[in-house]
Amino acid sequence: METRRSAIKKTWSSILIGSVMLSTATLQAEPGIDVDATVVSSYIFRGSDIHQGKFTQDGEKISGFNMAPAFQPSINFNLDNGMFFNVWTSFALTGREDVDTDGLYQTGPGASGPGAGVNVLSATPAEIAAVTGTGPTAAQIAAGTYQIPGLYNEANGLRRFDEVDLTLGYEVESKLGTMSGGIIAYVLPNTTTGVTGADQFTEFFVGFSPAILPEEAGTISLTYYAEVNGDGSEGTTYSYLGYDWGTDLSDSMSVGFNLGAGYQTSSGYQNWRNVDAGISLGFGDFSIGLNAVYRPDLSWFDSDTAGKNALAWVNGGSTKFDGAVADPSKTVGLANSYFNSLVSSSVDPSGNWTYTPRQKLPRVVYYISAGYSTSF
Repeated sequence: METRRSAIKKTWSSILIGSVMLSTATLQAEPGIDVDATVVSSYIFRGSDIHQGKFTQDGEKISGFNMAPAFQPSINFNLDNGMFFNVWTSFALTGREDVDTDGLYQTGPGASGPGAGVNVLSATPAEIAAVTGTGPTAAQIAAGTYQIPGLYNEANGLRRFDEVDLTLGYEVESKLGTMSGGIIAYVLPNTTTGVTGADQFTEFFVGFSPAILPEEAGTISLTYYAEVNGDGSEGTTYSYLGYDWGTDLSDSMSVGFNLGAGYQTSSGYQNWRNVDAGISLGFGDFSIGLNAVYRPDLSWFDSDTAGKNALAWVNGGSTKFDGAVADPSKTVGLANSYFNSLVSSSVDPSGNWTYTPRQKLPRVVYYISAGYSTSF
């Protein structure tokens, strides 16, 4: 394994860890502090482009490379007894504020009912009047939630995906390899107020990196994560098999390579989620990297909710298993909304069918990174 700072990414089964720990003597790690400050072109987590909403903000087609950078500093405290505590954060550097992407005249972002909004390019006077005449209900007055009709920004600012991860773990080295385990609390401080479970979740992890390769050949490791609370996905598991290799090219230059694959189980469904490959160059304490993530099963990243056998296409919909989502370049904005409504009404004047231009999600996503790291 690289360091305890990276150990949380790679683990194995608790049964093997327990047996190895009982049968071997441990090698004490040196106490210290590791500090890292990295900027990435977009925040990619287990194959998901967390900042994918930037394409919607800009009205652009979703592609494999997203220039929505994030600053991701971390600090790791290593104790001499094998315990470590890590604080890792992600802070969006662009697209932080909410943007009005639908251009609708409405009584608030994402409004429903009579105030859901109308396209002023195509709405009839009666439809506009229905929104304008939407008065506050007694409940809205009591809660102070009524908003007058107007143009509102959607809740799509990338600041909502700022993140703080807190990891408490234990790592031990033996003749058979390096073992680790612990707990990770993922906290999103800027999510929509009042959305239960959307602002945090917790995972336990265990891991093992066997000492079966010569040092110059790199390391392999297996990590197992289990979600235990927070966002409605309790019971979700994620296993990651990784290989890391690195060597010094000179006194001040190094090169590294990593390869890995993640397998997820969730809500009665399981499949490979992501296959990662990356290369990095180090210059003293500085480094740059290029990373690619292949996504073998796009259903993990499809935002639609209809099941595999649902006839969603009958009313212009899409399923979670077709890898197709609304194309922001053809659905965002008043002009696109107006054109799509014309197509819908021309095909089905009854309004039971909706035209939504779609695109395939990219099978491969890329990102670049640049960072500085040091230890005390």
